[in-house]
Amino acid sequence: MKFVSLSYVRSNDFHDPASWLERIKPYGKVLEALGKKHTVISIEQINYEGALQSNGVEYQFLLAKNRKIPSSLHRKVKKLNPDVIIVHGLSFPIQVIQLRKSLGKNVIILAQYHADKIPVGWRRWAQKIADRGISGYLFSSTQMAREWVDKKIISGKEKIKEVLVGASTFQQIDKNLATGITNSKGNPVFLFVGRVDENKDPFTLIRGFSTFASGHPSASLYVILQNPERMGELEEIIKEYSAEKNIFLVGKVPHLEMQWWYNSADFIISTSYAEAYGMAVAEAMSCACYPIITNIPSFRKITDNGNCGILFEPGDVEQLAASLERAAQLDLEVERKKVLTFYNTRLSAEAIAEQIYEAATSLNLSLRTAE
Repeated sequence: MKFVSLSYVRSNDFHDPASWLERIKPYGKVLEALGKKHTVISIEQINYEGALQSNGVEYQFLLAKNRKIPSSLHRKVKKLNPDVIIVHGLSFPIQVIQLRKSLGKNVIILAQYHADKIPVGWRRWAQKIADRGISGYLFSSTQMAREWVDKKIISGKEKIKEVLVGASTFQQIDKNLATGITNSKGNPVFLFVGRVDENKDPFTLIRGFSTFASGHPSASLYVILQNPERMGELEEIIKEYSAEKNIFLVGKVPHLEMQWWYNSADFIISTSYAEAYGMAVAEAMSCACYPIITNIPSFRKITDNGNCGILFEPGDVEQLAASLERAAQLDLEVERKKVLTFYNTRLSAEAIAEQIYEAATSLNLSLRTAE
């Protein structure tokens, strides 16, 4: 099969293909895995024009002149003669309508969900029209698509395929080596990676962990913030709960260095109310870090409905503290092996590539049956 991946988003801040490929590496790993058995071409729009081969994937960089009417992009896609198109995002109905018109009816078009908001006004009308030409949708969890189907923006649940967005670029390494670099300490060690905002909710994190740590003085929590300018808000809560000896605010860490932190921790915590996927959690799991995360659709998916992790309700401080207490009683060596096995078989780049192929194959069969 020939797969073409494309996005209608332009990233003008990037001029160097190598830097851009590093930026999209979690998805690039999936394309590379898909490219081991199929032809894969990815069309990227940065401030550069040219082509580059990387690990079995052909990247074509195009300076599209018009985002709303991307005729040159669509002509290029048509010349590639693809079997399957993967369009990133559900926010470009006008472009997708034009894409389908350009390609005809026999090409599979898969639209991948990237935390897109439910459209309103004319955009909802346009998305419903675009749906007629979209063969299927890739959501991390079918539950995440429910509102789209209920509002008839997506015409039927049979179009929904469970496919994850991207894969970790990290792997398990020796913990002593990792802690030697991060200088982390504690027994056990917990890790949080995210922003200070209402969705990521580190405030529940601090309160819940402080309650737990009062009975586990050797436990530690390292908080890696993507917006360290708001660190002061967390510092005040930590002081309020007298948890300075247990909670360490690290600030922002370059992504390439995160492998050391994931391998230094025993547990990864997420207090998010919503996630399109949860890349930080998946990255931690690829390093055998045990997840203690909120009971939301994407997290149920990546923990096998809690079989490879502990789920608690968002915003529930007491339930988080109880979950941490439960985690402290686990046979951690056994559970970490279980997490890593699940990651490799269901969440890795190879697993996601197979999910994409199976989605395309099933939709192609449905299309031919309908004909």
